[in-house]
Amino acid sequence: MGEKDGVVSQNNPTPGDHCYLVYQGGFAEPHAVIVKVRIDDWVDHDLSRAGLGVRLDQNDGAGYAFLIHNTLSNMEFLNDHLAWAENDTPPPFGKVEIGKWYWMKCEISDAGFKGKIWIDGEDEPTKWLLDSKFTFGGVRAVSGNVGLNGGSNTGGGITIVSFDNWAICDKTDEATPKVFVLPVESLGKLSSTWGSIKLGY
Repeated sequence: MGEKDGVVSQNNPTPGDHCYLVYQGGFAEPHAVIVKVRIDDWVDHDLSRAGLGVRLDQNDGAGYAFLIHNTLSNMEFLNDHLAWAENDTPPPFGKVEIGKWYWMKCEISDAGFKGKIWIDGEDEPTKWLLDSKFTFGGVRAVSGNVGLNGGSNTGGGITIVSFDNWAICDKTDEATPKVFVLPVESLGKLSSTWGSIKLGY
């Protein structure tokens, strides 16, 4: 991982399985996570992945992930090292473009896992793109740890991805791009900054 002008980049094209930047915040559930993501390079492969992780294990970083997976026209949920949700779904705009910024957002609660993606500068979709119960790979324990997934390649694919404007919020409707321009006190949000990142896997 590298950082420049507030943007964090996973710049190893073939990181090991898996590659997370983890915030060990102990965030109570439910909570929502939002981040801006840009794919800088990509080669289609099962291990080409990028996105958000929640309920990440304290010891190995595995957890639930909302990912761009395999191709830039596929979004999917993963329970790391256990099972895919097999809910392959194209983004609402059809395909992620290399070099373009997008917002990714997910919500975790006892009721399940939700995720959506949209183009930076456009309106957030009102509906979740993916919405699932914890029926794939078993239910993980609540950890309060969240992370950014920068890929899982060990060969065969390529994932280079950049992240900006990452926040963890108490309420889903607070997790919007506006959260990065309003004072923290106005929303009472749980926020993260790169300087507060505790651990990377």
